[in-house]
Amino acid sequence: MWFCQRLFTNGCCSRLVIRSSKLIGRPDGIPSTDSTPCKWHCCKLRTLGLKVIRFSHSSGQSRDSHQQRSAFFSSLTWGVVAVFVTTFVSTIIVWWEIKLLHRNMSDVTSAFSNAESLQSANSAPLHMSQLPGDSQGHTDSGDVWFPWIQAKSKDPFTLLELCCTENPIVRRLGVKALAQKTHWEDYQYRYVAQAADFRTLIGLSRSQGADPRYFLQPPSLVPTETHLLNELAAMVLALDVEVKDSKGRSPNGSVTAIAQQYLQNRYRATDDKIHFWGFDGSSLDVASLDGPPPEDQLLLEFLTALAQLCCTAELAALFVEKKGLVMLQRAVEQYENTLTFTAVADLLGNLALHTSLHEVMVKTGWLGTLKSWSEGKNSTLAVMAARVLTNMDRDWSTEVLDDGIVVLHPLWRSGKTVHADVIFVHGFLGGAVKTWRQQDKVIKSQQNHDGTPHTDCWPKDWLAEDCPHIRILSVHYNTALSFWLANNGINKEKCTLEGRSREILEKLTKAGVGARPIIWVGHSMGGLLIKQMLEQCSGEEHKAKRKQTCGFLLYSVPHRGLTIAGLTSQVHYLLYPSPEVRELSPGSPHLDRLHEHFRCFVDTNSIPCLSFGEQLKTQFRKTLPRLLLVPPESSDPGVGEFCSLPRDHINICKPESRNSTVYERSLAFVHRCIFFSYMHRIRQVVSDSLD
Repeated sequence: MWFCQRLFTNGCCSRLVIRSSKLIGRPDGIPSTDSTPCKWHCCKLRTLGLKVIRFSHSSGQSRDSHQQRSAFFSSLTWGVVAVFVTTFVSTIIVWWEIKLLHRNMSDVTSAFSNAESLQSANSAPLHMSQLPGDSQGHTDSGDVWFPWIQAKSKDPFTLLELCCTENPIVRRLGVKALAQKTHWEDYQYRYVAQAADFRTLIGLSRSQGADPRYFLQPPSLVPTETHLLNELAAMVLALDVEVKDSKGRSPNGSVTAIAQQYLQNRYRATDDKIHFWGFDGSSLDVASLDGPPPEDQLLLEFLTALAQLCCTAELAALFVEKKGLVMLQRAVEQYENTLTFTAVADLLGNLALHTSLHEVMVKTGWLGTLKSWSEGKNSTLAVMAARVLTNMDRDWSTEVLDDGIVVLHPLWRSGKTVHADVIFVHGFLGGAVKTWRQQDKVIKSQQNHDGTPHTDCWPKDWLAEDCPHIRILSVHYNTALSFWLANNGINKEKCTLEGRSREILEKLTKAGVGARPIIWVGHSMGGLLIKQMLEQCSGEEHKAKRKQTCGFLLYSVPHRGLTIAGLTSQVHYLLYPSPEVRELSPGSPHLDRLHEHFRCFVDTNSIPCLSFGEQLKTQFRKTLPRLLLVPPESSDPGVGEFCSLPRDHINICKPESRNSTVYERSLAFVHRCIFFSYMHRIRQVVSDSLD
């Protein structure tokens, strides 16, 4: 097409120039005058690009008129030939293009007609495998001409053709166009829901504002007499057999024992309860009763154990093969509460780590449910559902969120440039979302003083809005005060700072951390994990994370350990303290070595660091005295800025509002770190060019 356009331009813009000084006579048919010169002006053929300039001739010149006419008609003939050739070739190409597009649209239309008749005959959902193309349901990308024009079409068949190409850019264009269609008729959405391939449907579920009618409802469940908990307990035992070590030990020994007891209707009896307090003010009552535990508690235990097991590809495939997705659908229908939904989303997120299971998950109707959860008001459920969709959307990014890594922003496909990764690491007995909630004393009122709604995760709602060009990740890991309560009761190494940080680093690598500047945010023990990860990044494997670090934001981090009074006064509750509790004791050589390495790194590389310290004692339970867990001499790292505030250990990282000192200084610090990272990269580019 480009060649024809050039030929047309060159042919039509040829000029027939006959200078007046060389003209002796006139062509036949042009009158002459004796007194004044005669001038003949040819019309300017602008539409064809043929420009014939004025011919002048005066009475004093003499030349052979036959030569003049020959030169004129020769030039005119070549110009006309060029015009006709260009027009003919362009017409042929345009005709072929229109015929090709018409044939493709006819094939897609006939396929949809046949698909609709098949759908009326049986209720099986339709997929792009029934459309023209290869066995995967993808057509040749060469059949799509001018995709940016087709993307403006209002016809679902035309847009679906874009989504079926092998060009990822064209596919994204088609999915974006489909997501913007909000005023179609119901049958048009039904066509797309039945005929689109699973990649297109996943892209629509990750597009903000996509109509929910794009997603088919889950199939109706067949009634069964077997109780759901019995099926889940049997599933736990079946998968647990595959992961036992040579000594017959299981990483989920406690849950496996509960599953066996539940199936055999045998429960261990005890005489008393043991109480454990937590840093978040909660109390844990550990007791074994003569009867079965509550169903909700058992359901969460089984779902959590299955989520850990399904991180392995073989066990995940076995879970799906044994109708595990149907069990999860029954759990959602029978136990309609947020805790159950969150546990199911966590399990689905681990299943989505394996690309071979994506199509099965789409066919079972989970996309519509996950999209509705991700758009809900509960932040914990929203980010867990967004993690599932992110892991399934490999057409947008190859980065995956492993178990314990959730994204707080952006939750949808976004074309905005990401300037930095902000990684939040919670502290002892915290969570990826609940640690970063708004302060509890204002939670009773649904709205703040400025009229904004209350938030249960300020990085997701406030920081994402005030600093949209960042990616916010949050890390979750399990902790326990006593080794009796630890979920991972066999491998003690994973409970230490070194074991946890090594595992978190591997997961962050899968999430693409290290490709852009990193701002670390930690509360309490989370700050110690960040320092441990920084030390482990000295090797070649994670060198990029160390190099990309551009800021530390720390909230009440016990750089020199927790106060001795906080542990000795509660020693009768910690008959067998967990490894993380023992590592937090003051005067620990390991903590001193970590802090010295941290100070040298910050001073040597001039990394910005902002630390907050607590001034108020923390109230754990009404029967216990208030404790100052991290005094200023422990929370002050001795580098960067330090701000001591009248807050306790729990609320030091929970701002009251956007106007609070904690949030304003944290937001300003994030902006400053991003600016300094840009300046540093500019200096490096300039120095490299000068060298």
